[in-house]
Amino acid sequence: MNISLSHNLSVEKALICSKNILNQLKEDHSDRISNLVQMWNGTVSEFSFRIAGMNISGTLSVFSDRIEIKGDLPAAAFLFKKMIEDTFQRHAAKILKDCANNKKNV
Repeated sequence: MNISLSHNLSVEKALICSKNILNQLKEDHSDRISNLVQMWNGTVSEFSFRIAGMNISGTLSVFSDRIEIKGDLPAAAFLFKKMIEDTFQRHAAKILKDCANNKKNV
């Protein structure tokens, strides 16, 4: 999985917003996502979680003009790769947009 989303935020604000991406994804899909772990080191987060009995892991990196989400999917998840990428992309784009518009839930 390899997702890149452009933003016009400062790195600091993009970092604050990005820290909510996986938490919001888990909240919105709590019936399917469990065991979410995020470990931030500067502007890079290593994450892992379980979905549909499969372990997903990867990194979320914040840059001055974009965020990148890269993940390792197990072979069984390749059937759902497009759906997983689309879900990540949708959630991340919404959070970045809301953050740019200073909405409270970010």
